[in-house]
Amino acid sequence: MGGSCHMARHEGRFDAQVGVGFAVIVFPQGRYTLETLTCILGDGRPPTPPVGMYCTGRLDTGTTITLIAPQIVRALHLSPIGEPRDIIVATGVGSAYPYRVALVLPFDDDMRLVPDIEVLGLPKDWRGNFTVLLGLDILRLGTFTMSGDGRFTFEIP
Repeated sequence: MGGSCHMARHEGRFDAQVGVGFAVIVFPQGRYTLETLTCILGDGRPPTPPVGMYCTGRLDTGTTITLIAPQIVRALHLSPIGEPRDIIVATGVGSAYPYRVALVLPFDDDMRLVPDIEVLGLPKDWRGNFTVLLGLDILRLGTFTMSGDGRFTFEIP
């Protein structure tokens, strides 16, 4: 079987204040394709209620499952899919409800869709400088490298 595999690639520089930054678009659970989401995002008019939410994300190799901020849960009217789980975050221990969402990762030259993924909602009193913490569930989809000078690359086929 011949052919080549196009890798979507995101490059950046590690920032000691914020970590490895990444843009993310979060959508409620649904039957999405990248084409339908591109149409939703491309009409220029924000739907009510919002269909998707542009977010500031951080990559975290110490987090096994992606976490989303409470404002995403509220804005997208997400409903929990199970019982809360105990989690440990930088500010302490808390409870986090699981949700199902779709994520779009806008790369430098392309976009990648994660159409159906379970995430955890951060505690309601959580305060931080990001709204999505991308965990190993996302990182394992591709290859993440970081050099000694702080440059990083994340690629997903």
